[in-house]
Amino acid sequence: MTDEKEILRIYRQHKRWYAQVREEHEQHRKFYSDDAWNSRSNKSALMVTGEGVTQSRPEARITKTQVNLVRPYITSFIASLYYRGVRWQTAADERVGSLDKETLNKKVGAISGELNRKFAQEDTEDSAERGFTMGLLYRGGCAFKVGVDQENDLVKRAPEDRLWIEVLPPYECVWDRKTRNKRKPKYMGHLYVMSHAAAMQEFGVSEDAATIALTDVVEHGFETNVPDAEQDDTYVRILELTAFEDVHTAGGAKAQGEFTVWLVEDGDRQERVTELKRTATPYSLPDGTPLSNLVPFISEPVPDHPLDSYAPVKSIVELNMEYNVASSMLAEAFRRDANRIILYLKDKGLDEEAIAQIVRGEDLEMVGIGASTLEGLFRHLELPPVSNTLLEYLRHLQDSVDRVQLIADFARGKAGDYLSATEVANLVNYSETTIGRIRKRMDATLGRVAQLYLHALRSELKGGIDIDVDGETVTLNKKDLELRWRVQVVDTASTPAAAAQKMADLAAAQGNLIDLATLIEQGGVPGKMAEEILTLLVGLMDLPPSMLPASLKAAVEPPPEAEVQPLSPVIEAPPPEALPPGAGLQPGDIANSPEGQAIMAQAELEQQGML
Repeated sequence: MTDEKEILRIYRQHKRWYAQVREEHEQHRKFYSDDAWNSRSNKSALMVTGEGVTQSRPEARITKTQVNLVRPYITSFIASLYYRGVRWQTAADERVGSLDKETLNKKVGAISGELNRKFAQEDTEDSAERGFTMGLLYRGGCAFKVGVDQENDLVKRAPEDRLWIEVLPPYECVWDRKTRNKRKPKYMGHLYVMSHAAAMQEFGVSEDAATIALTDVVEHGFETNVPDAEQDDTYVRILELTAFEDVHTAGGAKAQGEFTVWLVEDGDRQERVTELKRTATPYSLPDGTPLSNLVPFISEPVPDHPLDSYAPVKSIVELNMEYNVASSMLAEAFRRDANRIILYLKDKGLDEEAIAQIVRGEDLEMVGIGASTLEGLFRHLELPPVSNTLLEYLRHLQDSVDRVQLIADFARGKAGDYLSATEVANLVNYSETTIGRIRKRMDATLGRVAQLYLHALRSELKGGIDIDVDGETVTLNKKDLELRWRVQVVDTASTPAAAAQKMADLAAAQGNLIDLATLIEQGGVPGKMAEEILTLLVGLMDLPPSMLPASLKAAVEPPPEAEVQPLSPVIEAPPPEALPPGAGLQPGDIANSPEGQAIMAQAELEQQGML
C-alpha cells in the first residue's frame, strides 16, 4: 500500500531528477525560441570570445548573431509526417468474437470514425503535435493523458465529449526513469498545479492549505519563491499516482492496482503530503489488468533504461551553439572592415576642426589643411583579412549540421553521394528520414492512446453512440468496446520527394489496378483474391476509399428496378346466344327501340314545359 512515506520518496526522487536535466531543458527551449544567446552555455562562450576579440575596448562585446537550426528541424518533420493530421485504421483481433463479417466491418468502420473524429478536434490534434515537439526537444520523455470532465448539471455533454486527451511536459511526468522493466513499471504519476478553488471543489482540499505561485518550471525548477516575478499565489500542487502493484479493497471486493491523489506542500524547506483520494485505477482491461491514465512517449530511449529518453535535438544544439559563435566572429570582422581607420601625423597642419570635418565624411567636403604637402600626412590602416581557418570552420559546421539533421540528402533536393536508385525508392515513402524510427515510436504511442481512449469511453458509456459509416448509422455500445481491436495510425507523411514518388507509383500501377478490377468483375476465386489485393493496395498507396472493391461495385451496379404489378386478367364476354333474353342488348339498341324513343320524346316535352 502506497503511504505518505512512499509518496515523499517518489516526490523527492522526481525533484532530484529534474534538477539534473533542467539546465539542458532550458538551453534547448531557448535555442528553439530564438533566444540562444541567453542560455548559460552561450553566456560563458560570449565572455571568453568577446573580450578576446575586443581587448582594446573592454566595454564592448562581440556582435551577437544567431541562426535557428532547432525549430526548422522540428517543425519540418512535424509538417511532413503529420501534414494531414492523425488518421486511424482499425482491424479486428483474431479473438474478437463471433460477430458475422458484415457486422464486424460496420463496427470496424465505426471505431475508426470515432477515433478520427476525436483526433481531428483542435485540442487533441494540438496535443499530438506538441507531444512530438517535446519528445524531440526535451530529455526524459513526455506523456499523453486521457481524462474525463465531471458531469455538470448546468452543461449537458455526451460521454465522448467529456473525454479529453492532453500532453504532459517531462517535469510533470512522474515515473522511475531508472527502471529496467518498461512492461511492468511500479508506478506512474502526474505532478501538476491547479487553482486552490478548483482543488477545494474537486478533491476537498482544505481552505487553509499552503498555496504557491504559478512559475515557469523549466526556468526556475520547483522553486515557488521566485524574485521579481508576478506572485499569483492561489495555486496548489497535486500528485496523481497509479500504483500497479498495490491491491485496492472496497466493500470486500479486491482489484489489482490503486489510484491515489495527494496534496503536495513544499515550502520553507518542509515537505508534506496529504491524501485526498484513494480508489481503484480509473481504467482497466476487461480481464481486470489495471491501466494508468498516462501513456509515455519515449522518443529516443536510453538502451538500458526504456522509460528514460535522450533529446534528439541535443546534437543540433551543440552545433548551433558553435555556429552562432563562429558567425558572430565573422559579423564582427565584417563590421571591423567597414569601419575604416585613418592614421595621421600630429602637429602637421591638422587641427581639431579639420579632423572633425574628415570624420564626418560628407560628400564634397572642403577641408583646409595648414601644410605645404599632403605626402605622408594620411595613411589608411590596413587590417589583415579574416583567417581561412574561420571560414573552413564555418563550412565544417554546416557539413556537420547536414549530417546530424537526420534527413536524407535527396529529401532536401540534394543528390547523395552513395544513394542508388533502389535505395532512393525504398527510402522515399516512409523511411526517407532516419528520424523515421522516432515516427514509428510516436505512431505506436498514439495507438496506445487510442486504445486507452476506447477503454475510457467504455467506462463512461451508458447507452450507445451513433457513428456515420459510409452514409449508414452504426451504433457502438459497451459490449462492442470490450472486444479486441487493433488500431494503428495511417501513414500521412508527405515530402516533395515522397509526393513525386507516389505519383510515379500510381502511374506505374494503373494498368495492374484495372486488371484487378477486371478479375473482380469476373468473380470466382481469382475475383475474391483480386478484391483482397486491391483492398491492400488502397491502404498501402493511400488511395481514396472510393477505389475499394465494395465502393466500385456500388458505383457501377444499376439501381434495382421497381417491381411491375401484373395486370388483372381480361374477362371475355360470352357469345350472344349464351345470354338470356335482353341481356345481350347494347345501349344503342335500347335507344333505337320504340319504347326508348317514346321515353326520350316525353322527356323533351317536360323540359320545354319547365322552360
